[in-house]
Amino acid sequence: MNTVIITSLAIALTSVANASVIAVNFSGRSDNGNPGATPDQLLTQSGASAGIAAGVNGTTTFTDVIASYNGVGGAGPQTILGTDGSSLDLTYTSVGTWSKSASSSRVAAAENASGDLTDGHIEGNNPTGISVTLDNINYTGTYDLYVYLGDDAGGRSASISLGGDTRSYTSQIFDGTFVDASAGGGIAGDYMLFSGLTGTSQTFQLGGVDNANRSGLLGFELVGTVPEPSSTAMLGLTGLGFILRRRR
Repeated sequence: MNTVIITSLAIALTSVANASVIAVNFSGRSDNGNPGATPDQLLTQSGASAGIAAGVNGTTTFTDVIASYNGVGGAGPQTILGTDGSSLDLTYTSVGTWSKSASSSRVAAAENASGDLTDGHIEGNNPTGISVTLDNINYTGTYDLYVYLGDDAGGRSASISLGGDTRSYTSQIFDGTFVDASAGGGIAGDYMLFSGLTGTSQTFQLGGVDNANRSGLLGFELVGTVPEPSSTAMLGLTGLGFILRRRR
């Protein structure tokens, strides 16, 4: 009986520690001007990123969105499925895409650490060349949005806006370690975190200060906030301790 009680409570406590994740990787699939795969397809872990933990949360399941090359690209709405039954509808626009080759400034450590996530991006210039809308988000509580930033050159000045929150940053070439640029103020980094979001819809835009400083969007993650253990589970754990102590 003790084993059953302990197991049940362990499951109850463990269940609140697992956050739902919806993750998207924008894959230009083009290199030095050569067109890539058919535009605007959805491929779940189709490339080298399959099974490789990517991003700051170690997520291993990204949905690859193959974007159009050269000129105005975009697609949507497309339903993106996450873990634990989570989902959203994705719509985006951009001025183009790019994909880095093995001969570019991306180092081998970056490939090993992130799979496809840092290998390609959609891009935009001043002021809002990239717009991403997430609709029908089915999280019931708060959630965090991680936006992964990058391009094929680094050192470019750009900004990202979500609602009334606008932050500037400087792009950098991913070297195997993700650097947080959430503080804004033009600091260099690979991702921005918008935490404690609510609601069924979010829209964010990225843009460079000019065409030479165009921005690049690698992908994003929506992560459901892990709730505190329920009062029922905590009371059960307290009661279990009392029962076991009395049986000694």
